[in-house]
Amino acid sequence: MVRAYKRKLGARRYADYSPEQLEECLQAIRSGSYSHRRAAEHFNIPRRTILNKLKEKHTNKVGKPTIFSRDEEESFVSYIETLSDFGFPITTEDLRNVIKIYLERTSRVVKDFQGNKPGLEWLKHFLKRHGRLKERMASNIKRSRAAVTEDILQDYIKNLQEVIKDVPPENIWNLDETNLADDPSKKKVICRRGTKYPEKLCNFSKSSTSVMICGSAAGEILPPFVVYKGTQMWDVWTGGGPKNTRYFSTKSGWFDGPAFNEWFESLCLPRLKKSEGKTVVIADNLSSHLNMSIFEKCRENNISFVCLPPNSTHLTQPLDVAFFRPMKVAWRHILRNWKDTPSGMRAGVLPKHVFPSLLKKLLEDLEPNMKKNLESGFRKTGIFPCDIQPLLDRIGQKAVEPSAVSSAFLELVQTTKSLIGDKPTNPTRRKKVQLPAGKSLSNEEMLDNTLISLPSRSKTSNESVKSKIKKPPKTKSRRCYEDSDEDDDILSEMELNLNESSDEDWDSFSRQQIEMMEEENKEPNKPTIQSIKKEVGTFVVVIYQDEYYPGVIESLNEEGAVVSAMFKTAKGNWKWPEKKDSIHYSWEEIVGSINPPKKVNRRGMFSIPELINDIN
Repeated sequence: MVRAYKRKLGARRYADYSPEQLEECLQAIRSGSYSHRRAAEHFNIPRRTILNKLKEKHTNKVGKPTIFSRDEEESFVSYIETLSDFGFPITTEDLRNVIKIYLERTSRVVKDFQGNKPGLEWLKHFLKRHGRLKERMASNIKRSRAAVTEDILQDYIKNLQEVIKDVPPENIWNLDETNLADDPSKKKVICRRGTKYPEKLCNFSKSSTSVMICGSAAGEILPPFVVYKGTQMWDVWTGGGPKNTRYFSTKSGWFDGPAFNEWFESLCLPRLKKSEGKTVVIADNLSSHLNMSIFEKCRENNISFVCLPPNSTHLTQPLDVAFFRPMKVAWRHILRNWKDTPSGMRAGVLPKHVFPSLLKKLLEDLEPNMKKNLESGFRKTGIFPCDIQPLLDRIGQKAVEPSAVSSAFLELVQTTKSLIGDKPTNPTRRKKVQLPAGKSLSNEEMLDNTLISLPSRSKTSNESVKSKIKKPPKTKSRRCYEDSDEDDDILSEMELNLNESSDEDWDSFSRQQIEMMEEENKEPNKPTIQSIKKEVGTFVVVIYQDEYYPGVIESLNEEGAVVSAMFKTAKGNWKWPEKKDSIHYSWEEIVGSINPPKKVNRRGMFSIPELINDIN
């Protein structure tokens, strides 16, 4: 732990003046404005100190001398800067270990260092003495990204110059997809001194929503294109968003071929058609999205697609460089404020019907600096104006001769490089073994290459279903059920009968299961939900956090109604909670009216035919 020194009362003040104050005093004397005596009185600096400084005596700093000389410390600083430029910045622990190696090789023992290794206190004062050094958080970068060389960037800019020649900035566009997460991140709070882990109650999840952003070198941005995760779209997911925003849904929640096609034809192409002359669109990983129809439309409308160099988007993607970071910061601020509202506190995840309004607020907050950020992104990536120098300045890693690094620091570099290493030059080759079901294989057979190939045949639908049915084990297994003891006895008897049955009985059982599974896979007739009947006591279905719940209207007004909702049990039935769950819902959040719930047992379980098939 670093000690904090405090001056004792009555102790001598070695230097009760700043270096700037002393330098001003000396300049006043040298110019003849003040005499020695008058300068000492005016600047409150001892006369003897002034005389010593003018005669260049006692130039060292006041206090205990440093363990290492000025030249040694300057060498340490120079080597640290060299390692940083070389791509191997060191930590404070690395520096302490390097100093220890240096002392051992020079046969020096420092009593102030425990085990001849500098402590945290020495490290603190070392960094304070040398303001050129600063402890910063380092971003991790993959070797593939670090492999982007000057030659690669030179070729990229050379090709780009030919493509965008005589193309105005308003016709140069960059597109990229990003995601807006449901996590507002951490926030500083005021708490009791000594609290190690302050915590703030906030519901969040790992879910996110994909958004396509496209901006030009002139600072113009297209309306966003939102992709939700889901198999269906609902009207409440599109209300209250930015003007001309379009919404889409995919099973994964990410951009796929159909989503990219829809974005290109609905938002991108109509805007690019309005441009006069040639238009250039710059993007990455287009091979997974583009198809022949898009290429044909680009050819017809004089649109050129430019792909960025692989693993270089952190350098060459304008949106990544200057737009997405302020966008994410503003989004976390907006999301945090919404999480502090009553509706945000109740929500477990960010509801999809709330996302459009938050997205609109996000674009409004970005509007003042949006044009400046986009122009800055195209300039820093060397696209407009087209120039290689901004990219070279941002690489920051230049080759350094090993002789520039001392032996102690060089040892650290060599160790680090050996640990990182390249990929194995001779990776183990694998061979796929094909064996019939139930047959084993020995190592000797592998060496003799006695591999048996499986006959190729396609499974029928019944065989595919049957393969999913597992034959029960010969021994009785213990299971826990939430049903009554009577049900447990019946199930146990069924298990015993199955265990004692023959293969013919099992085949018969399997056929029955196949028929049952095929019957279940048939699409049943879904009950229809009636139109909303705006009366107290009417049973309705409401939407809450993208889930559907039955309930009854307790009171209503022009904006909506107060509905007391039921909750779903583990077996799929519905039950009224012990404490009433009454919330005011807008008429948009009330799906429709339903018939009164049907009681299924004496334990207060109900069946809702309208929700048997999960309308969501």
